[in-house]
Amino acid sequence: MEISTETETAKFASADSLLMETNALISLPEVCLKLREVIANTAHSRNDIADIIIQDPALTARILKIANSAYYGLSQSVRDISHALSILGERELNNLVIVTSIVKTMKSVTSTLDINSFWRSSIFTAVMAKNLAKHVGCNNENVEELFISGLLLNIGKLLLYYCEPELLEVVQDEMRESDRLDYEVEKEMLGFDHADVGAAMAKAWNFPPQFSIRISSHHQNVSKKISAEQSVMFSAAYLGDQLNFKFPNQISLDDINFVEAGFMKKLQLSEEKFCLIVNTSYEEYLQAFEALCGTQE
Repeated sequence: MEISTETETAKFASADSLLMETNALISLPEVCLKLREVIANTAHSRNDIADIIIQDPALTARILKIANSAYYGLSQSVRDISHALSILGERELNNLVIVTSIVKTMKSVTSTLDINSFWRSSIFTAVMAKNLAKHVGCNNENVEELFISGLLLNIGKLLLYYCEPELLEVVQDEMRESDRLDYEVEKEMLGFDHADVGAAMAKAWNFPPQFSIRISSHHQNVSKKISAEQSVMFSAAYLGDQLNFKFPNQISLDDINFVEAGFMKKLQLSEEKFCLIVNTSYEEYLQAFEALCGTQE
């Protein structure tokens, strides 16, 4: 089946043109930008960080609720933002602000996708990326970055199918007929895919360039990778795409197509170690999903 690139669903010439029309819709709260500026200033204090967060009461409430959730499993209750800073640290708290802000912001983007499954897959991918990063010996800062990158790998889908509501059914039909993946069909139809949209979103949110690079390249085959970090992103994305989150059950190796499982060798993963990381990530993802999104079934 040959797809016409002149389809009426294609309204945008590029990922950037799509972003130009929707940038106001997906703007992150100013607190994210202020926190980034403060943390970048070596002369900042923890009080500077706390003062910014507490100016947003709704954000403060979300942060405290998540910090006290099973995902963090803290031995003591977190009373306020200053207390959260002393327990979680500046970078972890900043990442928590970013992640919760992204989830909340994207709730306004009503997509034709199954939103519950989307966030389940994205959060699992983020947790898997974090745990694989730990396995390959990434430092704490990179581990945190890869968690956020994992969460954002498919974020472009939400915006793309919001802007092109008729596109999803067309893409899914073509995937079934041609046995191709969604990004391959999107690229043929539009000239860009959801990874390009996600990379443009990360750029619009003023994330460091490596975030856009990870998002735009996460579908590339692991055999072409040259770094452990790139292999981590491909592997986490591959696993997140392989698993069905519409009816979440305990996952096993039987659920995974190992055609692309060269990542196990690339990351020096034995089957036993791989199983351990997958199952640990699954348990953590369940807690993270409940903390970030609530129990939505």
